[in-house]
Amino acid sequence: MTSIESLLFLVLACSALAQKGQDAIVETRNAPMGTTIFTPKSVHEVESTGRLFIYKMKLTPLVSQNLDGTDRKMGILVAVTYSQRDVRFTDAAVVFVVDGRPSEQIQLQWSIDSSRGTGGMFEAGVVETTIQDQAGFVHKLAVARGASLSILIPGRPRPLDQTSFKLSREQLKDCRLMADKYDALGR
Repeated sequence: MTSIESLLFLVLACSALAQKGQDAIVETRNAPMGTTIFTPKSVHEVESTGRLFIYKMKLTPLVSQNLDGTDRKMGILVAVTYSQRDVRFTDAAVVFVVDGRPSEQIQLQWSIDSSRGTGGMFEAGVVETTIQDQAGFVHKLAVARGASLSILIPGRPRPLDQTSFKLSREQLKDCRLMADKYDALGR
């Protein structure tokens, strides 16, 4: 191969890799709100069981910016499907543990969406919240070897006052993907 052919091959390979990475991100424009939101194409779920209850958690890192490219923000959407109607909550804190180091508690308001559960025994509904990433959790999760998220629910007897989820490799990979997107938008 000549050096020109090698250079052309390298450019095409890099282009294909860049395209593959971009296909993994969904870009949603909201013209009336003047924002663009970037999320991973696939959202991954992990499960936690506690005594009589089953919880499933989807963690979706996201990036937003104004349509003119200003005001970049990063956050994490957390959606928890619960198995029994009496375990739903609207006020709970979260704690991330990243590579063995716990974060400060973040007190959050959660919204209940009973319409998204099946109403059956194993999916009574969904509670969700968005964590504004002021402490850089997405970047920390992006380089983590292991991480978990605990939800601390006040006013419940032990052991029902918390549930914890070990983040999957796919969820950590999603955080890396979105941290890279956030950084690329700032260039």
